Amino acid sequence: MFYLPTEKVCDYFHWPEPEESKREDIFTWYVMYNTYEWKRYFLFCNTVTGYVVRIYGIRPKEGKDFQDLHKIFLASLEESLRFDGFHPEAITRYLKEGENGEYGLTGKEEIKTRAEDQRLRSSEFLRFMNPQRKNQHIINHLVNGMPLQNGESPLEKMARYLDKYTEERVLTHSVYELDIRLDLDDLFVHRRLLIPKQYTLADLHGFIQILFGWTDSHLFEFMDSSWEHYYSLPEHFPDDDNIKDARFVTLEAAFAEKKPWTYIYDLGDYWRHTITFRRETKNLAKIPPVCTDYLGPNVPEDVGGATGYKEFLAAYDDPTHEEHDFLRKWFRSIPYNPFDIHTINADLASGRPKTESEEAEAFLNKILREIGHPDAKKRKPGSRVIPAKHILDTIIAAVNLYGIIHKDKVKEIHDAYEGEPIDVDTYESLFNTPPAILDDHFVYTVSDYFVHEALLDNEEWESVLAKQEGKPYHLPKKEAFYRYTDPYYFEKNEAYHELLRYLETNHFPNDKQKAANFLDDLVGMMHSDYPMHLLLQEFTETSLIFKTLEDAQDALDLLVNLHNNLRMWENRGHTPNELSKGIVPPASEALFGEFSSSKRQKKVGRNDPCPCGSGKKYKHCCLGKNTVS
Repeated sequence: MFYLPTEKVCDYFHWPEPEESKREDIFTWYVMYNTYEWKRYFLFCNTVTGYVVRIYGIRPKEGKDFQDLHKIFLASLEESLRFDGFHPEAITRYLKEGENGEYGLTGKEEIKTRAEDQRLRSSEFLRFMNPQRKNQHIINHLVNGMPLQNGESPLEKMARYLDKYTEERVLTHSVYELDIRLDLDDLFVHRRLLIPKQYTLADLHGFIQILFGWTDSHLFEFMDSSWEHYYSLPEHFPDDDNIKDARFVTLEAAFAEKKPWTYIYDLGDYWRHTITFRRETKNLAKIPPVCTDYLGPNVPEDVGGATGYKEFLAAYDDPTHEEHDFLRKWFRSIPYNPFDIHTINADLASGRPKTESEEAEAFLNKILREIGHPDAKKRKPGSRVIPAKHILDTIIAAVNLYGIIHKDKVKEIHDAYEGEPIDVDTYESLFNTPPAILDDHFVYTVSDYFVHEALLDNEEWESVLAKQEGKPYHLPKKEAFYRYTDPYYFEKNEAYHELLRYLETNHFPNDKQKAANFLDDLVGMMHSDYPMHLLLQEFTETSLIFKTLEDAQDALDLLVNLHNNLRMWENRGHTPNELSKGIVPPASEALFGEFSSSKRQKKVGRNDPCPCGSGKKYKHCCLGKNTVS
């Protein structure tokens, strides 16, 4: 190996000043150092691939003889290459060819810049620095897996150069399959996780939080099969010397003996999870962590552990229970994340290595097929994941935008937006047996329709359906449409902001958030077809004081204007203003009844939308009939 140390490195080890060298090949490493917690760490950066090896705590006497440092580096490089999944034959032959060590200085700024970039890129992983070992193989792996500017990672570039040293595939990725069960006695909540073995217990903690919908707001700890060793973040247990750092234990080390582990989350409620190793699978392409199987819903936090959860379920499902109403209200107020396999896998992959390669798709399909997962039949190498999440998103967004929609129209919208028709049998099965995620988003099925929960009372869905007849669907751009997967989303246009500014200025001058909450409640009432006298009553009950009649009329005008520009269920997502422009024949009844706004008739033009909300032009509706209320 040939090393290009900085002058500071030469001074640290008291090496004789070397001659300048222009060498730059797969055996050349730029060497620099920095400090972490009062000790120096040395960064060796390959000048061709950018592959880095970080070594911590080398003392001056360990490198005074240059060949001693050379031996330390070779041992660390071998460990990192093995940890990353390089073929043993390729590692041995590469190290044999570079077994002799020399050094020199470099004047090439691009080499220095490349190494400095890698040092900066790896700074976010300093929390994984293990003071008890020299080679920081976990940090090395994380940094070397990050893509460079051209999209190729140092790991992939290193593999291209070492490929000549073996007839077999030079780089493989090992994935562990883990079963994780939340221990609730006779209640079964289970997740199956595919995860690269290089990840740590600390990483696994984060993934378990995602898998089970926990909020990571409590302490955690891992215990091995002996229950004698505890792993967590020591800074969370400053008075407990028995806690070891979960950031320094890889899954490869944790499951070396294939024995189960225990994970405890929330030491008060004591949610105990049993983690069982199923198997190791080697794959040619890197895949992100992925949940491949699951059973049971997510459990709400702070409910009192396993015993409290059972008591909660009993009271929640029993209308006669004395705590039934209280617990239902409490449940709606907490940050509960319902389980959704597609959202889960998107979150698991977030910020982790991603791939759309055919090799990764084929590998994942193979795993899903072996465990009998229903998605396996629909996945093809090189194809996108079956768009089950997309059809669920389409259903939820459509119901939030239209209130009620025929199942055939949902499929039509989905296929148009996604450009890939969903399988008819799959879709019919989804409609006939709706997944729990739809119930969690207030979506139900009635006859051949998807219906919002708010329309189920008193058969209101039939009334809305009748009002929709003959009107086209408002179909925004794809990105805008899928914003409606958020059940609380609505389009905040200029009419909304005008009324919000009025409220902030005249009625909530010191509390903008209260003004926004008040207005959002009004919008919810409008969506639910409240008449104007109830909207005005909302003003009164909230103690809004109007100084003059003109002030009250201003508020009413702004309220009417907001209604006329609000996307309504009965209009299939169109606003009354859009209907008044001749898009469709208006069919809705007047929203405001006897209350209408006509502050100085010139405010409402003959061709403007009628303030009564009918969707007609003012001249064809209430012109001449309106009175100031």
